[in-house]
Amino acid sequence: MEEVAKRYTTAQVMAIAFVTLVVGAAVTFLLVKAMQAGPGDPPVKVRGGAMTFRTKSGTPFSQVSGNSFCVWLGSAGAKLTLDIYQPKNHTNSPNRSIKLTNQSQIDFFGRSETGQIGSNNGTRVLITSSPCNGAQGLSALIQPEGANSGFYSNNENGASQDGNDNDDPSNANDQSHSIRFQDLACSSKFSPPAGTGDEDSCENMGLIYVNDAPTDNPTNGKHARCHNGDCSVEFNVQ
Repeated sequence: MEEVAKRYTTAQVMAIAFVTLVVGAAVTFLLVKAMQAGPGDPPVKVRGGAMTFRTKSGTPFSQVSGNSFCVWLGSAGAKLTLDIYQPKNHTNSPNRSIKLTNQSQIDFFGRSETGQIGSNNGTRVLITSSPCNGAQGLSALIQPEGANSGFYSNNENGASQDGNDNDDPSNANDQSHSIRFQDLACSSKFSPPAGTGDEDSCENMGLIYVNDAPTDNPTNGKHARCHNGDCSVEFNVQ
């Protein structure tokens, strides 16, 4: 009887060890996946071609004044990054990640009428500790930049219609909001005849500059190029 009991006990121990090993491996796998995964739906994302700023689902922009809008990012102590994904990058890791402070200035410049980088028109984003729509913490203030910049009036804080997409139940409640950059002078540069051109050539993202504080000379800061006008940029909160 003693020998049978010992064998039974040994079998139990082996079973427990096996289960522990499997559970440990599963936990390790999940932790690795969690570390590899992106932060989820960021509070603000910017898409190219035509430069469009979009919020996370259910979060509208708040109009500050005129063509200025803000969106709440996170608590005062939140760690922010600007993550840039170039075309054909479908991984969780950005091509470049730049740390942001509570005074960072990010300048998104469009392109010339021929699609080349070097435009002075675009959109400026200021990270600020000023309340946005009554919410305390860090927020992003989004403004046109350049004498001929603005936002499409029919797309100022426009709500997404993705909630009607029945093909993907996980996005059934997607109600993000968007603001789209407009180059007010671009179409007049096309000829012949003037005024019949496609503004999309100018409104593709060209260069991105990041400075640690507000500045009138943004090109002195860190910079990244948006390849082919088709990169994806995220403001992420850690």
